Amino acid sequence: MKNNNLILTGFDRSGTSAISRTLAQHPDIELIFRPFNGGSIREKMYEILSDENVTKSDVRFFTELSNGRFDASYVVSWWHKKYSTISDQFSEDKLHLLITNLNHFTIPWVSSNFPYIESWAIWRDPLDVVQSCLENDFLGEWYDDALANVKETVRSDSFLCSHFKQYENRLDDDVKKVSYLLAVRNTYLFNSIDPGKVVDYDVFKVDPNRALGPLLQHFSLDRGYDFSGMLEQDLNSVPGKVKYTPGRSKKHLFSEGQAIFLDEILMPLYKAYKEKNV
Repeated sequence: MKNNNLILTGFDRSGTSAISRTLAQHPDIELIFRPFNGGSIREKMYEILSDENVTKSDVRFFTELSNGRFDASYVVSWWHKKYSTISDQFSEDKLHLLITNLNHFTIPWVSSNFPYIESWAIWRDPLDVVQSCLENDFLGEWYDDALANVKETVRSDSFLCSHFKQYENRLDDDVKKVSYLLAVRNTYLFNSIDPGKVVDYDVFKVDPNRALGPLLQHFSLDRGYDFSGMLEQDLNSVPGKVKYTPGRSKKHLFSEGQAIFLDEILMPLYKAYKEKNV
């Protein structure tokens, strides 16, 4: 069986759109854009996926994917219709790239049951992610259902509980709420992937060829394609309130108390990233 199915997961504002839409320019890659943003997986995106909460349709989708087939009936996502490079059928000889910003808690179950579906993660400096969420109003309705559900997941998992339960009563502003969601979900994500399966957005925004080269090499794809021209394009699927400027650096506007909180809560995430970014 050919290993050509990749689920690439990143947090909001971490470069998921830019990286996936850039990779989709490669002639041997086809993009399935955010297929899980509706339906069964979306409904339990803040739960750790397991045999107890998967549905028959979940199992069927991943089984089909593992066998190189796309179960389009499973996908309830206007993102897929707008940005994917295929609609309902894979090309057998191409890499099937599924980009997602909500599958942080699915990886151990998928990897255990479907070894021919690979899971990679996108890294972006967490301070930049938090700042971008604040600048672009990824608050309020974006995360209305998130905090209570993630807190429950933290309490139910010994690994997450040991690192993050202590913070659940300290989330008294937007910076702390976003950083809590980011720290919990991305720490679980990076703790779940295999070493080296990381695409670094901080490298990508300077040199996409260097950032994407290891992924192309891993899947035995031609590394001769030049992605550098994509840096000049605004590839956000949700337009930012701050105008896109290639190479723009962000100034972090955190208070002293917020900065101390961020340093503390993000420590497990930095540790997980360093262990996997080899």
